Amino acid sequence: MKVIWISGAFFLFGCGSSAARPEPPVLIPKPVESAAVEQPADPPEPKTPRKARLQIAIGESTACLRVDSSLWCWRRTVGVDAPIKTANSPIQGIGDVSDVVVGYDYVCALGTEGRVFCWGNNDRGQLGAGRMEERIDTPVPVRGIEGAVALGGGLWHTCAILADGGVSCWGANWAGQTGADVEYTQGARELVTAERVAGMSNASTIVAGRDQTCARTDTDFWCWGRSPLKTHTASIQPSKVADLSDVEQLVLEDETTCGLFKGGHVSCWGSGAFSLLVDGPLRAEMPIPVELPPAKGIAASKYHACALLRDGRVNCWGMNTYGQLGRAPDRNDYRPHAQGIVQGLPAQVNSLSLGSGTSCAIVRDTELWCWGVAPHVPWVHGAGSGTPERVPLD
Repeated sequence: MKVIWISGAFFLFGCGSSAARPEPPVLIPKPVESAAVEQPADPPEPKTPRKARLQIAIGESTACLRVDSSLWCWRRTVGVDAPIKTANSPIQGIGDVSDVVVGYDYVCALGTEGRVFCWGNNDRGQLGAGRMEERIDTPVPVRGIEGAVALGGGLWHTCAILADGGVSCWGANWAGQTGADVEYTQGARELVTAERVAGMSNASTIVAGRDQTCARTDTDFWCWGRSPLKTHTASIQPSKVADLSDVEQLVLEDETTCGLFKGGHVSCWGSGAFSLLVDGPLRAEMPIPVELPPAKGIAASKYHACALLRDGRVNCWGMNTYGQLGRAPDRNDYRPHAQGIVQGLPAQVNSLSLGSGTSCAIVRDTELWCWGVAPHVPWVHGAGSGTPERVPLD
């Protein structure tokens, strides 16, 4: 008998054998696996465009709006009643902007890699360009500074916090407000390039006024120039101000200072001639409380101030010639008005910025609301409204 293997089956064949021939095997084909049918993917969820984050800075004659890392600036006297980004061109040549301050007719912005650029009026060296001249209308880099992380702007001088916690300043210096040891004589008291403030370290925030500068460390305020609590005392050397140890935020505005203290109460001191003391004395050397509910932020201009309350509302006091207090303008009344709630603002106000005749709030980080003289329209006599309105950007 022979065994033959064919294609996976075997057969037996006998030679002369009487054995019956077996039936051929039945081959069952291997089932073919069916290919998987791809189901159509669900359409992607529509993405909601991210809204830009805003910062507004308002000066006497100039205003700037930062939208994310782009910057628009314009002269308030020649504004047009049109969306800000439509009526103005973004500032070029300074890279991504992370901070901006507006002084008396000049601007400084913090650009890429910690560089600072300034433009505008330069009669007191406030541009830090290494020279003094009438004006420079295109951004110029401030000399002597690198690695800046934040700015504080006064009327005619600017200071920057550096990456190592130090501070550099430039501009007008008649009271030592830049912290530089330069001669206090006409024509020789301006610091035209940035210089580091000796003895200042670990700064986390910085504010500047007309002739003084204060920086906050983890626990204290250190000030130089004219003392924020004494009228006639000035020094180029930073000194710790013990009476400000409970202050969480400080605002230096011309001849008046306001502070937000721990617990949320607000006090102001200095000159009462510009309305921030309301019914207080003509001059106060020590803080005078402002009757307010607990606050979490403050802002001030020369003629009025506002507080962002802990419950999200805004309360303003001072002069109301243009409706900047959030009530009907008092065209011919230059007396200060007591504090009052601004009606018509949405909830979730993040920050406040004030200028002469103007009050603005950033709402939900993405919306600009203003009352008084809107910062983007021509500032003419008789302008202004006490009703907050959302300012168009595009």
